[in-house]
Amino acid sequence: MKKALISLSGLVLLLTLLQCAGTQKPDPEVTACINKCETTFTGCIKRAAKNEAKKAACEAVKNKCSRDCEKK
Repeated sequence: MKKALISLSGLVLLLTLLQCAGTQKPDPEVTACINKCETTFTGCIKRAAKNEAKKAACEAVKNKCSRDCEKK
């Protein structure tokens, strides 16, 4: 009886872990926000041309934008 109870508990724990580890679909709003950040970043990099300081600023803005999207 004790072995059956331990086996059952282990099975329940395993199923719980598998459900939590399953793939989750990303929120469409977050995905759209991140895509907007990427588009803005691409335009910024094109305008920055060879200016490394401007490229670094573009990168910083993109990172902040992406973090803000994740908070939503």
